[in-house]
Amino acid sequence: MTNPYAQLAEDAARDASKVTASSEVPAQSDPPPSRKAGWGCVVYGCLGVLLVGLLGTVIAAGTLFYVARGQLQEYTAEEPMPLPVEKTDPAEVVRIQKRIEIFSGAVEKSTKLPADIPPPDAEVDPAPAPKEVPRDPDSAVDQPKQLERELSLSAQELNTLIASNPTLRGRLYVSIAEGQIEGQVSIPTDGIPMAGGRFLNAVAKLTVRLENGVLKVHLVDAAVKGKRLPQFVLDALAEKNLAEDLQEDPQTARLISTLESVEVRGDRIVFRMRESALPRTEPTADAPAGKQVSRTESENGVPAGSEAQ
Repeated sequence: MTNPYAQLAEDAARDASKVTASSEVPAQSDPPPSRKAGWGCVVYGCLGVLLVGLLGTVIAAGTLFYVARGQLQEYTAEEPMPLPVEKTDPAEVVRIQKRIEIFSGAVEKSTKLPADIPPPDAEVDPAPAPKEVPRDPDSAVDQPKQLERELSLSAQELNTLIASNPTLRGRLYVSIAEGQIEGQVSIPTDGIPMAGGRFLNAVAKLTVRLENGVLKVHLVDAAVKGKRLPQFVLDALAEKNLAEDLQEDPQTARLISTLESVEVRGDRIVFRMRESALPRTEPTADAPAGKQVSRTESENGVPAGSEAQ
């Protein structure tokens, strides 16, 4: 069925880009990657923006089933359900956004066509070790910084991002425990036929994992207005990969193909890039003696290590 909350997810994605654009992040040599077309869609899709759409699909499917049986009043409410809203500190929002951007930058630089990236179990020739360059003992040149391979976000950090997003604030709250993501949602039913002017107040539990290069989000449990959906409805919905539509976009699918794993650890969700997808860090031919520069970063005019004082 068509997701009645697609516009809500799109609005939230637009709000997320505004937050990033307006945040006082130190200037970079290149503009940040577009969230609409790139990694931001993956992050927010899994962790917030499209969670609303995913839960909307799940809950709408169950609700529409009961609408057909004349139980609309029982499974929707006249008023929204009050949800917790994380206190936001602008500096903290910028810090979280910056971490996403650093990881995003590494992913963006590593993107190749999926066919060019060997599967996780394939034997990959190791990258050649950079040549030893004599170092001046009086020089304070730092070595190239380690490219970020993991992005780890806690439930609190996700809720901070949600609270800073006008479309999601007060409509979504997430918690992470026991390998599952739980989302509380309170969203208008205007996108559901015959249900306008009311609200879906619901809780849903989801599992998120990466399997053979495919991002999979599956429903575990859901309750609407405090009432658990019937088991046969849950069983039918649990078979659907709720992240399937997310990967229909070729660029998003390419970005996901660079990941080694997506997993829940404690109260955090962790994205890990495949080592074979990492941009190779090599000394450039014209690098001065005593200094190594990441080829990937030097092309953008940003040295990988600190300048000598």
